[in-house]
Amino acid sequence: MRGTGGYRVFAEILLLGLRFDLDVLAQALGRALSSGRLSLQSVRQVCLNLTHELPEPVVLPEALVLTLAPPDLSRYDALLSVAR
Repeated sequence: MRGTGGYRVFAEILLLGLRFDLDVLAQALGRALSSGRLSLQSVRQVCLNLTHELPEPVVLPEALVLTLAPPDLSRYDALLSVAR
């Protein structure tokens, strides 16, 4: 990988071999190279797609968690009666 940080990115891609089977990693590298999108994120996503694994869930801070009330669908009926 040419360019600044290319060796580091390639090393991080190789570390994906600890999580995924080497055949899967080789296949993902081939797909990323052929698409012209060789990056750690693209190779990891192809590996996830090939193994059908869900990505790790994102943990939200409590301050960002929203609880919404269920919608009141009777309002829609009220709008329909006015429109007629």
